[in-house]
Amino acid sequence: MKFIRNTGITIIVLVVAYLLLRQLNLLPDIRHWFRSKPLLIENTPVLIENIRDLNELTTIVSFDEVVISKTMENDGTYLGNLIRNRSLQPGIKKITLIAKGRIFAGVDLKLLKENAIQVQKDSVSVQLPKATILDAVVNPSDCEIFIEEGNWATVEVNKLKASARQKIIERAMERKILEKADQKAKAVMESFLRSVGFKKVNIHS
Repeated sequence: MKFIRNTGITIIVLVVAYLLLRQLNLLPDIRHWFRSKPLLIENTPVLIENIRDLNELTTIVSFDEVVISKTMENDGTYLGNLIRNRSLQPGIKKITLIAKGRIFAGVDLKLLKENAIQVQKDSVSVQLPKATILDAVVNPSDCEIFIEEGNWATVEVNKLKASARQKIIERAMERKILEKADQKAKAVMESFLRSVGFKKVNIHS
């Protein structure tokens, strides 16, 4: 019994002592002990390195289908071509190719310059590189020969496929794909920076 009474008195004395010290602002509030620590935002060089590590930020993928046709002098014999295609004119060969491709547009973050990011407390300003065509893919399986008249060598067909790739790029540019990729890249980067703790974010290019 004596032990329990002494323990109770000790606890009361400790509580009273703590309250007195809190009144004098000599001790921190116990409620602060259980609060999570504020998020520490990394300094600018580390932040730049982290963004560069993202490499190429693809923000737009565009699908397209183009038709490429070509007519040129035939390097085969007229008799052989006439047997294969009676409507073929002497010395002329024709081909029509249908190609499907994908355009990947976005920002190459490895081009981010040292002075592209300005940090002040919980505010950050970032100047992103301009969006570019990161890749244009026309797979052989995505190309179909619709019309073929005359003798077409493999190297000639491959040149047509390359021109189909270029045409897909040109059509994507006409549809303002880079402007759309720029806008999407800014939105993605703003979301990323806010997720690491910044309150005020300014993204421009």
